[in-house]
Amino acid sequence: VTFIASGTFTVSATGGASGNPVTFNSTTTGICTNSGATVTMVAAGTCIIAANQAGSAAYAPAAQVTQSIAINAPVQCVAGTYSASGFQPCTN
Repeated sequence: VTFIASGTFTVSATGGASGNPVTFNSTTTGICTNSGATVTMVAAGTCIIAANQAGSAAYAPAAQVTQSIAINAPVQCVAGTYSASGFQPCTN
């Protein structure tokens, strides 16, 4: 993912047999925050999202799972040059 100030993306997970929803939580709020499954980019770096699912009377809670997502700094261009892909001129 390339950093865009206040840019967002969504995460998803499939839950287990309890039927309870999977909830998400950013553990790196200086890099990314979340509201439900929507993650908002704050800065370039490694964004870590934790997924949790509560248990029920019949099932224990699922073990927490984390996912690291690299949020890369945007490539800086000089006006009049071409991007690394060679296909689009850089603009400032």
